[in-house]
Amino acid sequence: MLKLKMPFLKTEAPRDFEVWDCHTHIGTDRDGLSLEAEKLLQLMKISKLQKCVAFPFDEVAAGEDFHAPNDRIYKAFMKYPDRIIPFFRINPNFPAWKNEAVLRKSQGFKGIKLHPRAQKFKILDPKAKEVFGWASENKIPILMHTGLGMGKIGLDVRKLLSEFGSLRLIFGHAGIADLDNVIDAVRSVDNRHVYFETSVVKAYDLIDLIDRVEADRIIFGSDVPYGDMEAGVQLLKDIAEAADIDSDALANIFKNNLQRCLDGR
Repeated sequence: MLKLKMPFLKTEAPRDFEVWDCHTHIGTDRDGLSLEAEKLLQLMKISKLQKCVAFPFDEVAAGEDFHAPNDRIYKAFMKYPDRIIPFFRINPNFPAWKNEAVLRKSQGFKGIKLHPRAQKFKILDPKAKEVFGWASENKIPILMHTGLGMGKIGLDVRKLLSEFGSLRLIFGHAGIADLDNVIDAVRSVDNRHVYFETSVVKAYDLIDLIDRVEADRIIFGSDVPYGDMEAGVQLLKDIAEAADIDSDALANIFKNNLQRCLDGR
């Protein structure tokens, strides 16, 4: 059981590490929530973030290939190349994803966003496995939703990681839908590029995550505009420091692990 130095929630203090956010959106979701690139940059400035991964919402006008929403990410990347790390979103249910993936890779996109619940596919669906295979072959990370609405996914994750041994995979929302079994699945394979991303994970679950998962596998994310960027940084920092996570490990959580995943180091 992790023992925290109390009180672990503190007022904001100067940071001696950079912060890269692994989970942000640009565009307009079908639920009506929206965020434009300029507003995202404002939030980054307020929260003192250096870079962020950005990808499309689940947009009404996504079509079969998310081409228009991905174009919006590309334009934001071209405008803010030193601040935005572009990920493209695809729907494995439609063959059009293949041409979209090739195009976005050629444009310098750094990763893929998959959302099994929103796009209505199972992790081990043959169509989804084609995407995982393509990403593995092309050494491109996948950020996959593993939070609300996913159910018991641990066994599927274990089979997925066993089949694609070099896959770079980031569990969006830290696999919280089935955390115990997801952790066991990760421990069952020899792949250092599988990570737990922390966006909108509750404090007690973050404590559990930090207790059971090595810092080299944890990546900060905010999920703005659904999550609060500044509060997310502070909460994770406070819990990590209360758990005696040292400064090097903090730097890994907030930047280096994501950078290593992107670079394949």
